[in-house]
Amino acid sequence: MEANHARNCGRGLVAICLSQVERTVIHDDFIIYIDIESIGKLNGGKVKIWEMYDYNKLQGLAGEQYMSTVLKHEYDCKEKKSRRLTASAHAENMGIGKIVIKIGDKTNWKPIKPDSVSDLVLKEVCGSLTN
Repeated sequence: MEANHARNCGRGLVAICLSQVERTVIHDDFIIYIDIESIGKLNGGKVKIWEMYDYNKLQGLAGEQYMSTVLKHEYDCKEKKSRRLTASAHAENMGIGKIVIKIGDKTNWKPIKPDSVSDLVLKEVCGSLTN
């Protein structure tokens, strides 16, 4: 996934860009890269997907600082909810550099708020199943 691709996609608070292997959600504070080749379709309208958040500014959590996170999420396309399966925070952009935080615990299912960044990701991920 290349950062240059995302920079050429659009402007504004949130924009969605398409390529053959990724879908990108651009926000003022970060870019989300969605690996559409990693989409795993599950029973009951659920999918698993890898995402990477690439931040414009240094982030912090639990005394650690990072510039990107790589996450595996599960989305329920029918019920419009999601949960995190795994996550890692990386010292550098684009999911590289030292892993400063690693989380392997699943979160509980959470409803996705309409018109949120998560809602845009849900629509891209679930929409790609029919394209």
